[in-house]
Amino acid sequence: MKSSQFLVPLIIVMAAVLLATACQSSPSADGQQTSTAESMLSTAVENRDYQWLLVMTDSLGKRHAISDAAADYYRGIAYSYLGQLRNAENAWMRVVSQPRHSEADLTYYYESAASLAGLMANRRNYEGALRVAVPAVKMMEDTKSTQNIIHALLHESIGRCQMNLERDAEADENFGHAFDMYMEEVAVDEGAEPLRHAIVCVYNTTLGYLHAKRYKEAHLWTHRADSLAALYAQKSDANQAFAQRVKACLLLQHAVSLEGEGQTQKAAQFYHDYQQTPYGQSEDGLIDGTSYLMVARRLDEAAKSYELLTPVLGKWGMDYTLDNVQGFLFPKFRANIGAGRKDSALAVALQTFELLDSAIEHAKKSDAAELATVYETQQKETEIARQQADLSRQRWIGTLAASLLLTAFFVFYILYRRRAQRRLAVTHERLQDTFNELQTAYDQLQKTTEAKERM
Repeated sequence: MKSSQFLVPLIIVMAAVLLATACQSSPSADGQQTSTAESMLSTAVENRDYQWLLVMTDSLGKRHAISDAAADYYRGIAYSYLGQLRNAENAWMRVVSQPRHSEADLTYYYESAASLAGLMANRRNYEGALRVAVPAVKMMEDTKSTQNIIHALLHESIGRCQMNLERDAEADENFGHAFDMYMEEVAVDEGAEPLRHAIVCVYNTTLGYLHAKRYKEAHLWTHRADSLAALYAQKSDANQAFAQRVKACLLLQHAVSLEGEGQTQKAAQFYHDYQQTPYGQSEDGLIDGTSYLMVARRLDEAAKSYELLTPVLGKWGMDYTLDNVQGFLFPKFRANIGAGRKDSALAVALQTFELLDSAIEHAKKSDAAELATVYETQQKETEIARQQADLSRQRWIGTLAASLLLTAFFVFYILYRRRAQRRLAVTHERLQDTFNELQTAYDQLQKTTEAKERM
């Protein structure tokens, strides 16, 4: 698995934001009553009244005015807009898991699968996203579905997952499929909405290339997004708040890709322009900005921005998996140590040490699911065996690297604080004493944390 120091800017809460406005004409499952109920829910989405959307969804679901699939789909939309991403994931997972009893339920399955896969990919749960997206794409192909937007969203999510699982050629192919489908919609619809879908697709595709450090390809896709964003802003029905957010995020993507290509001066100018935008000055924007600051080695600025990491991750609903420990805490540690903030770096190292155990357990549980996904996408016994060996090696290399990093830091920190007393000829007894002190400090930290949680 490729190491990545980039975060995932949430330019849109997720795919559901687009689906909610683009797919409001789902077939009715129960005649006029259902059609009227779904129309009411769509109106609540359009008016951005998400608390009311939850209330109506629960009420209509209890009265059986809408199907269970419709109720959970709209619950997912409401939760996603309200920032309750785990609740959104659970709601959409229920739709994906339950049987489809009607044509309308099949539509909600496609929409929920696209939304769920996008959410999982954003949260770096790549194997989970593939388990959802791959069967949905196969079903769309088998049924010859004409819902290009949903189909494209699924291909885009699959591509991002494959990129992060080092299946670059397959990722390139899926990104291309997704873009072609969006462009087909743009060609037949002169409104702003198809362009909005295409912009999000290109933006997320660029993120995939940035995470893989394929800066040249990322820069090309960002230029493509620039052109689409310019066309979108000129549409009379364009959402100007979305247009401004896109403009800011594309400035940041330009800065990262240019810095990665070695064009430092141009990159710095793009980042400066990004900082002047309202989004660039927000908490989310400051955290996203570290993607450039780390590549540019502006570590003191990155360390300052990373002070917002914990509350922002909580708002994004992201757990500390191995990917997230590597993608978020490691760069935070590097930023603090590189900026000379040794006490802060020690705190991050201790936090990482605490989280590694649960992250490793999570990784072990996900290995089997990842292998099953490879079987679904590759259909080859030899590929499963190769992927199993790669996964095992990558997991243990990541764990070893994390352990070495933490060990090296603790040794460095002790030498730094006690350099007057430490020498290369330190005795075994003193090394043992130092280890005992660290163990005692760690145990006390656990007790303090548990006491605070009980309060």
